[in-house]
Amino acid sequence: MSDRLAEVNDWALIGIGLALGLALGLAVGLIALQVIRRRARDADADDLAARRAEVGGYRATYMDAVARAKAAGGGIDAAEVEKVDKEFAALTAALVEGTTDEVRANLVDRAEEIERRRAYVYPKQEILLQAKTSIADMVDWGVPRVTIKKIERDLMKALQEGSLEEKRAALHKVFDYYDSWSAHVEDYEEWCGSAARLLTWSLAVALVGAVVCGLWWRPLFAFLAAGLVGALASVLSRMPAMLGWKQWATYTPRILGRLASGLAGTIAGGALLLVGAVTIGADDHSFADVIAGDRITNARDMLTVLGFGVVFGFTERMLARINPFANKTSREKAEEEAPANP
Repeated sequence: MSDRLAEVNDWALIGIGLALGLALGLAVGLIALQVIRRRARDADADDLAARRAEVGGYRATYMDAVARAKAAGGGIDAAEVEKVDKEFAALTAALVEGTTDEVRANLVDRAEEIERRRAYVYPKQEILLQAKTSIADMVDWGVPRVTIKKIERDLMKALQEGSLEEKRAALHKVFDYYDSWSAHVEDYEEWCGSAARLLTWSLAVALVGAVVCGLWWRPLFAFLAAGLVGALASVLSRMPAMLGWKQWATYTPRILGRLASGLAGTIAGGALLLVGAVTIGADDHSFADVIAGDRITNARDMLTVLGFGVVFGFTERMLARINPFANKTSREKAEEEAPANP
């Protein structure tokens, strides 16, 4: 009888424990759900505030152009200004109702399009100045010179010699280029920073791998890892300042190609040293003798393997120079050499 009571007590304790565990898990889950929902609401509120600030900034820029025109004594279409102001107000209200990032982004893009209509508001004596200022900003951003020359070649004549309507239309197009490249520069800076961080972490991992292989004396793997270190360092040291859309779209594959070229150069260079086609080092301490050794004898052996690997990894630059796809096309060179105002 006592055994049966003990068994019942054991099962009761197990049941109580399971119930308590289930209750605790449910409570933790509910708390976590509330935290997640609160963070989502906060993130949505922050995003909404940022979007409204963007639209407000576009409206302020447009109204500044209106104020400049009034100060210069130019004619202002009051009905058009009021219409634009109402459009900005409608976009601000629509942002609150927007439920997705895509909808809100489209509303902000529409506000940017409306803001560009300030080209038809600026006083005529400021049209050329506004265009030159926008172009100077793009030059400062590092926009490719080909693009700058194209803008100047296509629009500067109209800005300087055209009728008032033609000047305003050309200024509107300059603003179009300006806004497009502004978004591109922001996206490119974000990508370039992410790519640099990824390459830096990859270099650190490859360097640790090369050192570990050297300490455990796996000279072939240490040599290849050091070659990857050299290739990564070479790519990192020559990250482009700014790329256009076409060049940016192909640059990530080109980075992988450069790394592959560095490894290929490392293998080829190691093979030349091993077969004696190229002799580097003293007779009693050549690269081939170090690689053939059964164990590491001193720090000089490790530095020999790692040093040659890094050097050969940098040969990706030489291979990139002789790669016909890495060079500019004849059309791009011709555009760069073309005068700004033919």
